[in-house]
Amino acid sequence: MVRNISLFVLFTAIALLLGFFFNGNISIPNVPLPALGKFLNPNTGVWNNARKESATSSKNFKVSDEIEIIFDERAIPHIFTKNHLDALFAEGYLEASNRLFQMDFISRATMSKLSEVLGTSALPMDLERLRKGTAIAADIAVAQLTKQPQSLKAVEAYVAGANAYILNLKPKDYPIEYKLLGFKPEPWSVHKVAEVTAFMTDVLTGTFDVRQSNAKGLMGEKLYNDIFTDYPSGDIPVIQNGNQPKELVERSIYDPKTEGLTIKSAYLHNKPHGIGSNNWAITGDKSATGKAILCSDPHLMLSLPAIWYEMHINTPDYNAYGVSVPGIPGIFIGFNENITWSETNVGSDVLDLYKITWKDGNRNEYLVDGKYKPVKRKIQEIKIKGGDSVFDTTHITDFGHIRFYSEDAKNDLAAHWVGTDSSFTFDISLFTRMMKASTIDECNTILKDYSAPALNFLMADKNGQIALRVTGKLPARAEGDGKTIEDGTNSNNLWKNYIPYEQMPYDENPAQNYLTSSNQRSISPDYGYYFSGRFELFRNQQIHEILRNTEKATVKEMKSMQGNSVSAKARAMTPVFLKLANAEDRKFLKPLENWDYDFAKNELAPALFDTLYDLVLENTYEEVFKHREYDLPKPNEQRFIELAKTNGNHQIFDMESTKDKKESFADVLNYSIAQLRRKDQVYNPKPWGKSRDVSIQHITKLPAFSAMHLDIDGQIDCINAQQAGWGPSWRMVVSLDDKIEAWGVYPGGQSGDPASKHYRNFLDKWARKEHYKLYFVKTKAELLDNTVTTWTIKPDVVKSKI
Repeated sequence: MVRNISLFVLFTAIALLLGFFFNGNISIPNVPLPALGKFLNPNTGVWNNARKESATSSKNFKVSDEIEIIFDERAIPHIFTKNHLDALFAEGYLEASNRLFQMDFISRATMSKLSEVLGTSALPMDLERLRKGTAIAADIAVAQLTKQPQSLKAVEAYVAGANAYILNLKPKDYPIEYKLLGFKPEPWSVHKVAEVTAFMTDVLTGTFDVRQSNAKGLMGEKLYNDIFTDYPSGDIPVIQNGNQPKELVERSIYDPKTEGLTIKSAYLHNKPHGIGSNNWAITGDKSATGKAILCSDPHLMLSLPAIWYEMHINTPDYNAYGVSVPGIPGIFIGFNENITWSETNVGSDVLDLYKITWKDGNRNEYLVDGKYKPVKRKIQEIKIKGGDSVFDTTHITDFGHIRFYSEDAKNDLAAHWVGTDSSFTFDISLFTRMMKASTIDECNTILKDYSAPALNFLMADKNGQIALRVTGKLPARAEGDGKTIEDGTNSNNLWKNYIPYEQMPYDENPAQNYLTSSNQRSISPDYGYYFSGRFELFRNQQIHEILRNTEKATVKEMKSMQGNSVSAKARAMTPVFLKLANAEDRKFLKPLENWDYDFAKNELAPALFDTLYDLVLENTYEEVFKHREYDLPKPNEQRFIELAKTNGNHQIFDMESTKDKKESFADVLNYSIAQLRRKDQVYNPKPWGKSRDVSIQHITKLPAFSAMHLDIDGQIDCINAQQAGWGPSWRMVVSLDDKIEAWGVYPGGQSGDPASKHYRNFLDKWARKEHYKLYFVKTKAELLDNTVTTWTIKPDVVKSKI
């Protein structure tokens, strides 16, 4: 055993140092690595991480009553307390003890403090975050929290628990990343909770205005409106028969003055294509058990440690189970003895960009309503490990802070982001209250205080009822508003209102007996407010197809559905490819002939389809995609498929590179197939799983701590939406029977320590699309056969001297 540990640590130390050097994450001149003597010290160095699996079993802290924490064989903590605040204290303690570096890393990323510990290699990331305004968002969240006494108490209890661990941590017990990088943990704080919240809000916020403005400028308004239509055929909104507002508040209108503007790609960072989530719920009438079933499947950036931390909290007032985001109190997705809840990203546009016109290159005054107005400045320091600090100035206008700076200092882009808008309540403790809710009505009341990011909030209860609410603060827009960059010289272009909570799209217990969301458009075009943004197109079609054709769904079918890798896009386009390909090309496309459109890892057809589809799309829009120096969007793919099937002679299929011929879709298809066949003389696709690189990397990108080159099913347009670095982050199925049963899995493990057996032990089961049975119990005795370790936290009986 000792020899195995020694070999592991020695391999890890070598792999880490080589990993940093060869991956360019840290350069030797700019980021001095810790002395090997300290790193390999037998008492305080990396060796200590490999030999420690659990903390001491009993501690005395300032809690009001005794807390008992039982760990099952998967290291899931079952927290038994006598009150809510002690439960949050225990959550903070547990998350700090298991995920401290992860919490610290996200906090530092939000506040542009990564360079303090990583050196100049992290400076571009720090500058990007600074200009995104995540630090401003965190400041606003804290300011709002101080006005909410009960919420503040909940957050402070969590912070106290985290610090009970951090402040008693000895250097020999620091997580391995601290030893490697040579710095020590800082105490947790209310502000750091807000920082993690701001980070998550930013992750789920996209910037679409530049891309759409560029496309419009390059294509012209008529063709742009045709190809980038907001309402393609076959679109199935999240809320199909929900509430419609009777009276509208004043809406922001579309301002066309900046049409034709083109912005180059430098400093533009957008969400990856396909980021999103699935959830669905069926009523008791559609369930084989006669009870509601809810399925949650959020798709986020996959990392090690995993983004979620699984836990169970039992108090006299509630009994809740689910996953939290380390650093923030409460269960984000989960269930209690009465209800279950889940969220997906709305995908709506909550960040508008405005073209700011400066008086001169000094950026002292900007033009608004015919007059020049002084800009506000905020100078911020970025400390650099092993180097001099960098100071960056944030320019703040009435339209928001400058996010994108131009080279000539004539026109910059200011961002009005919901995360940095101080005009509404930002409750960062909402999910600590959700754990206590017992009815859908109570959930709806709690959600009135929710602000950002906008979420499709799905609920189900033990009475077989289901409901889905679009929640969060969304600008009240007229048709077209916010889709492109707006004129920042006119104050009338600022947002007028947010959509009132009572008018947000909502539905419950529909006649179809199911509700679902997959980041598609929230509601039909006849809704009174315009929804701009980037919306999902295909996953929701497959979910509706399955649920419509399922009479009495079983739990087994619902679990299987989460791993469904059939693509609605492939189902729509493959027959078109086969029909229009010429005789010789049909032989080349033979793997597609009997394909069931399943992106299974061992199949050849998915790789062939995916490569061909992307090439056909690129050749179709070559006149747009050739402008690589500009940030450009993918065309609306539903519209593309519609034209390919019904209007193959549309002007968009005429290839610009061939001047003497007007191509049809069939011509573009056969031209693309010929390109593939010429590639290395014969195009030979690999099985799908080996044709792409899907890896789950450690948050520092170190290969030694990552899960590299996974061979798995799925694709971004499937329910099982696997792609490089992103995918299903927590699969959960809850059956609300008299005795609730639930199953779940996420890619990783409970521990943040790469040397722990609980670091990535869930990964294989997740890759096989299987679930763990969740131990949701009412009493400690029910866990007796599954108990591995028990911790006890006792009230501090030592009185301070005065």
